[in-house]
Amino acid sequence: MQTVRIFCGTWNVNGKVEEDYYGLGNWINCGLDPVPDMLVIGLQEMVDLSAVNVMMESATDGKAKGNMDKWSNVMRIAIARQGGACGKRYELVAAKHMVGICLLVFASDELIPHISGIQKSIVPTGAGGLGNKGGVCIRADIYDTQVAFVSSHLYAHRSKVAERNGDFQNIATKKIFRNMVLRPGNLSNSLSSPILSKEGLPGEKDKAQPRGVFGNLLAFQGAVSASVDSTGDREEKAEGGSVDGASSGLNGNLEEDMQCVLDHDLVFWMGDLNYRIVEGVELDEVYQLINSGDDGLEKLIELDQLNQERSAGRSFRGFHEGRLRFGPTYKYIPGEKPQRYDNRPEKKMRCPSWCDRVLWRQPPGTMVSYDQFASVDPRPVRETNEAFRESVQLLQYRAVMGLAISDHVPVNAVFDAKVRKIDQQRRLEVCREIISERARSECRTIPLLRPSERAMWFSDVRYEQDQQRSLMLHAEIPSLAAIVGGRDQAADGAPDVPFRISSNSVPAWLRLSPMEGVVPAGGSLTITVECLSSVAVGNVSRLGADILSAMLVIFVDGGEDRVLPVTAFLAKQEVYAAL
Repeated sequence: MQTVRIFCGTWNVNGKVEEDYYGLGNWINCGLDPVPDMLVIGLQEMVDLSAVNVMMESATDGKAKGNMDKWSNVMRIAIARQGGACGKRYELVAAKHMVGICLLVFASDELIPHISGIQKSIVPTGAGGLGNKGGVCIRADIYDTQVAFVSSHLYAHRSKVAERNGDFQNIATKKIFRNMVLRPGNLSNSLSSPILSKEGLPGEKDKAQPRGVFGNLLAFQGAVSASVDSTGDREEKAEGGSVDGASSGLNGNLEEDMQCVLDHDLVFWMGDLNYRIVEGVELDEVYQLINSGDDGLEKLIELDQLNQERSAGRSFRGFHEGRLRFGPTYKYIPGEKPQRYDNRPEKKMRCPSWCDRVLWRQPPGTMVSYDQFASVDPRPVRETNEAFRESVQLLQYRAVMGLAISDHVPVNAVFDAKVRKIDQQRRLEVCREIISERARSECRTIPLLRPSERAMWFSDVRYEQDQQRSLMLHAEIPSLAAIVGGRDQAADGAPDVPFRISSNSVPAWLRLSPMEGVVPAGGSLTITVECLSSVAVGNVSRLGADILSAMLVIFVDGGEDRVLPVTAFLAKQEVYAAL
């Protein structure tokens, strides 16, 4: 396992761009040693969400893209200042936006080589499919663990709890990422399916390549080796429903499977979730509890809609959140310092609420470590997954005062996430062992029959001068050397091979004996193929042809059927005589 320190921050910026690098530095400087390896910044309302702006941005993507670029540069400068003080350098590895929702992912130079498979997608949940509400999602493989990050802005207004729950469900479960997976069922199917040439007949190309079970197994090992040896690009673009460079080399068995956010090993979800204090609590009572210190905040936390919905299992099921040891993050008077809640009677009297949150989800059955910053998830952990024991540890959860451009204050959480770090060479060795064992198992059940000739012909056929040829059928005991490497190995327990030659494929001018039988495993059986010249020459006068041909079909019980071309060339004088 490898520990990666991740900073997740969220801020509804009220349609503005902050250029106070010192204030931003206070937000991203978590005061922890060592400093984070990744900084993930989720922003909401990068543009004013007026009806005109929402319609225009959904259609043209103009001002929002410009604001995302501004925020990227601002955060890059602020992060560089903080990183420079401790000798770390960070690079923006992924950025994505949808109208006013944005997600920026920065990573340290040391971590970047271990990040791959980046994909970006959006899930709009606004009215009519508009992007004023919804989620921006980025996934990546960090070492060998699949991680998803979400920045979301959910349905507004105090009474719209069910709508917020629905927004979460849509974002969390929509299949938006492409994942290249090898399905065991498909592998099994490939092992028992023959490889047919384009024409349905064996050709020189087929002769040079492993066939049947071993051809597919060899292709599987090639795919595994490629995944082990190839570093590839960090980013695979998932926009527009496609991933650049995603290809399948395993006869269609390496399939593209769609993933949702919840399919990932670790999920970090941040945003203006818009959950408020439950209805029925008067505004004066809320302010009284806020001003009553820690005891008042504890009582107010019990009235938080998100906490109640999570406890009931109606939203963010399986997610964890730190203990709220800071005041409600909304609604403040923009631009005023020191910051204070907006209780001006001439304005809309919004109830102060914890709208801005950071939650995380880790593999089911793993131990949750909250330190002193977190509250216990209401659904107890039943058992511990030792492979991911304490896979996420929350180190910090706070709201940061001093940045006053918005009616929200920024929030951040810092995590130590344990991710898988696989020994790639050992992985390849294990894959080879699995392939070898599977191949041996399949050899015991899949008959392999090889004719000694790829085609047969009779030349200079003359009247009453029958010709004979011998055809050997070999029941092969296949070699595993090409698949598992090293010395040649024969599969144990290969079966005897029953066969039958289709009588419908045998013309009157041919006679075969025997027409059916059993070839012992590792042995051979001889079939006599006889060209009946009298019948063959008789066909000359009837058909007017000097060449006769047939396609013999050899049915193999439970295995790959074989096709054998047979051709007879008549002597010229026999043709002249017949004509």
